[in-house]
Amino acid sequence: MANEYYNANPSTDADNAYGLSARAYSAEYLSGLYVQKTAWKKLLNKTADAGFGESVNLAIFPTLAAVDVTAATGAYTAIDTSITQGSIVMDKQKAVPFRLTAPLIAQSKVDVMAAFAEQGGKALADSIDAELVELFASLTENSAGSLGAALTDAYIQAAMAELVKDNISFTNSNDFVWVLPGTQYGSVIGLKSYTNYSINAGSSLADGGADLRAHVDTLYGIDVVFRNDASMAVTGGVYGALLSKDSIGVAISKQFAMEPPQRITGTTAYEMLVHGIFGINIMDATRACLIKTV
Repeated sequence: MANEYYNANPSTDADNAYGLSARAYSAEYLSGLYVQKTAWKKLLNKTADAGFGESVNLAIFPTLAAVDVTAATGAYTAIDTSITQGSIVMDKQKAVPFRLTAPLIAQSKVDVMAAFAEQGGKALADSIDAELVELFASLTENSAGSLGAALTDAYIQAAMAELVKDNISFTNSNDFVWVLPGTQYGSVIGLKSYTNYSINAGSSLADGGADLRAHVDTLYGIDVVFRNDASMAVTGGVYGALLSKDSIGVAISKQFAMEPPQRITGTTAYEMLVHGIFGINIMDATRACLIKTV
């Protein structure tokens, strides 16, 4: 995923400074949007030169397989392949508004606006995962587990088996992600397949950013993201999912996502707004498995 900023068009002919204020904080915003551990970044995703209401097509490559070749003649059986496309409508618009006083901005020893831009990016990244879990109820091709029952190693293995039967290989664990309800955290860390590790990156990162630290939970080497969204709750239990990369697609507008600070009339405060436009949709439900639990 590209960590970059793009030129923005002035909102009016007279607003010549529009891009300047946004550009000053775009790196911090993108850092917050992309560095944070979220489920959607494990899925098919791209930045798109598209606005609200427009559609974006994402390519889905087929699974290829080897065939036998007759040694004497060199003959083999050809297999027709095609690249399919999934369509995503950019119909999600999110905003993270906040206000800062002029004295706070002036007296702070850190770049307060940049810090808020980064936190705004994290909030928007989290909102994409919130929209992601709302799609779980539509994953009707495969399922494992039982509503009202805690997760077990057998349920986890059954979810993986559902994808294996559709010829999906787990060779690269980075192409998958578990999204599980936080209510099952205690059960998950007790499973035989559970492991965890920590990431520690120093301040020598190319962008000169602050230290990056993360605690990563895994099941069979596949990252786990725990969520506590109300939309995961259903009658009798809670939904989670095992998702492969091509199961769900995300498209994010590449336009600037940091509005210039606007002075609030009659006060010393500035109103700022971090906003984002994106779309999310199921690309291939056979590449995902709904998990039923409690």
